[in-house]
Amino acid sequence: MTAAGGAGLAIGGCVFQSAYRNPMASPNMLGVTAGVNLGNILMVILYREAAAVFIYERYKFCYAFTAACVVLVLLLGRAAGDKRKNISIIEMIMAGSIISQLINSFVTYFLYNMEEEALAVYEQIALGAVLAIDETSFLIFAGIMVVSIVPMVIFRYRMNVLSMEYDETKTLGIRAGLWRIIAQVCAVLMTTGAMVHLGQVGMVSMVIPYVIRNWIGSDFRKLLTYSALTGAGLVMICQFISCFIIIDGTVLPSTTLINVFT
Repeated sequence: MTAAGGAGLAIGGCVFQSAYRNPMASPNMLGVTAGVNLGNILMVILYREAAAVFIYERYKFCYAFTAACVVLVLLLGRAAGDKRKNISIIEMIMAGSIISQLINSFVTYFLYNMEEEALAVYEQIALGAVLAIDETSFLIFAGIMVVSIVPMVIFRYRMNVLSMEYDETKTLGIRAGLWRIIAQVCAVLMTTGAMVHLGQVGMVSMVIPYVIRNWIGSDFRKLLTYSALTGAGLVMICQFISCFIIIDGTVLPSTTLINVFT
């Protein structure tokens, strides 16, 4: 599950960097991280200590708020676009930053007024230090990853159209808009699922594809494979090393190491 989460984060970054022709793009620019944060904080407010074990409800909350953030950012980007309804990347990034900042302010307010027990639960969830894994949660996670990652692997030969200009794809008769929507939906699904499982490690989705792109180029077929393997390997190594680092009698969360390396 950890390896699949790391691969999903890296692939999600590949998709957004190609779709928006920006090597610094990531699912975070659409408010994915903010949506997951909001879902986690409301879970803790409603269920207190039980939020750590109600994994099914966490998936519902995180996906619901992530979907709301993403749709709102895309609509704002479309509204600020040109007459052909092409999304304005700069305005969309600005909208995503503003919405994320508003949500983070909301989260900070509740964290400031939260009791110590509930705050400890939220910190454990955000750091990926606790996750109740049973048959149901495993099947949910596996289903999310299969539905989102497999289409990107199968159609990786067609994903290079994401980096082409609108006029160019229209001249060639390629439905780039359809592929862009499919790719973004899959990227948001896999990134959200990975962050529910691993915690706040969204930087993996930006840094890993960026490094791999500079190394092997922008061919999506190679970029997807190398990024997925690197993301999975990095997360697994960090989780393995963190097991041997004990501070004040507590094992260091792997999220800490992952964020250090990215």
